[in-house]
Amino acid sequence: MKYKGIILSGMLVAAVLGGCILGQQVGMAFSEEWAVKSSADIRTQYQNMIEENILRLEDVDSLAVYRDMEGFADDGTLLNQSDDWNLVLVNKWNEMEEGYVPELTEVSPGHKVDSRIVDSLKAMIADAQEAGYYIYILSSYRTIEKQISLFDAEVKKWVYQGLDQEAAKEKAGTIVAYPGTSEHHLGLAVDLVSSEHVKLDQDAEKTKGYQWLVAHCHEYGFILRYPNNTTDVTGIIYEPWHFRYVGEDAATEIMEAGITLEEYLSKLAVEE
Repeated sequence: MKYKGIILSGMLVAAVLGGCILGQQVGMAFSEEWAVKSSADIRTQYQNMIEENILRLEDVDSLAVYRDMEGFADDGTLLNQSDDWNLVLVNKWNEMEEGYVPELTEVSPGHKVDSRIVDSLKAMIADAQEAGYYIYILSSYRTIEKQISLFDAEVKKWVYQGLDQEAAKEKAGTIVAYPGTSEHHLGLAVDLVSSEHVKLDQDAEKTKGYQWLVAHCHEYGFILRYPNNTTDVTGIIYEPWHFRYVGEDAATEIMEAGITLEEYLSKLAVEE
């Protein structure tokens, strides 16, 4: 029995090792399918795709709204970017200026934002706490490399669910901004949650902390960037957690009018 136990133990170890090796081989094969040579190569890859218009919304109906918006071309690009740093538009159709990196300051452990908005962001969070709501930052400034990682993971998720790669990219692009087109690259956007619900999902809107933010964020220069039912304009799904700094005057007008940043910039174009 002693030797039998040893033999069985040996067989078990061999099976485990064999499984690990097989799993490693499968993992390597899968990783090779999704392989990217380096961060620079990925950046070039996505840069080219954006420039070739592959990653833009190609559905005519998705862009129809822009044909009626002053200041925008029919393909969704803003004709004249604002000279005000706080009003720079970055979205699916308007890529961030290449090589731009804001001056960053840490606002909480692990989170940095554009240094110019630190005081406003801290004041908003502090005042929310004084009102009884604990607000936490789950995402802030992101590098291109970080956005690539997030976008690639979202694409893989939809491939797992049966979409082909191109369809998966289009679907992923409504949930995670394409690398180079995320507001998080600007250091002006933060994903905020209340202690009542710390997940980034639509149930966040049910919290009192969220309701306080929506009611008061404009006082600190922030807006709810992706309101419900505005995907045709913003290109992004409803995100009750994503807040963007635009300055107090613009934020007040945007939030009181219930419009998006794109619509506000179109309004400015008309006034000019």
